[in-house]
Amino acid sequence: MGVGLLFVFLALVPWRWELTGGILLVVAGLLAGVAYAIWSPPRLPFVSRILTTVVFSAPPLAAGILFLMHRRAKAAGA
Repeated sequence: MGVGLLFVFLALVPWRWELTGGILLVVAGLLAGVAYAIWSPPRLPFVSRILTTVVFSAPPLAAGILFLMHRRAKAAGA
């Protein structure tokens, strides 16, 4: 439940503050990837560990990058 609320918070922050929310999402994606890579079950096949790490970390990482790109484009007047 705590992790779910964290991701809800991380999804709501960028709507108000794009830069802060984008950075938080990128950090959350990187931390999720590193944390799962460290604590993944050792008997899980290597390919499964890689795919699961990507599935956990890619969505917040991609969302954060998109928010940061949008803020940069908006600041440039595009």
